[in-house]
Amino acid sequence: MALYLAPWLGAEGQKAFWRQIAQMDDKYSQEVEWRYGEIRCPVAILWAEDDQWIPIDDGRELARRISSASFHVVPNAKHLMQEDAPEAIVATVLGFWRDLEERANVRKKPASAARSPSRQ
Repeated sequence: MALYLAPWLGAEGQKAFWRQIAQMDDKYSQEVEWRYGEIRCPVAILWAEDDQWIPIDDGRELARRISSASFHVVPNAKHLMQEDAPEAIVATVLGFWRDLEERANVRKKPASAARSPSRQ
């Protein structure tokens, strides 16, 4: 936890902390929510299964609003999932990248090769 606390210590750190807390108001995300549907690049949303700070349903709703998003629940993790389940995060991200690469390779193949397993 010291790693996470260090930036918030001291006079400047405490001011920055309170600025960040003030920005947690929903109005800041509501200002851009209407643009989520414009996102065209692949998106992986990872959400901690036991996040007590931001409910998992918020993550599901975010994924629903981004047509290119995949939603992944990180089991046995709370809000600081990078501490609770780093291996699960790495495995999910590697799988996401692998899927992107496989889809890109399928698109690169000639149509006849993609249809015929014997030619692969």
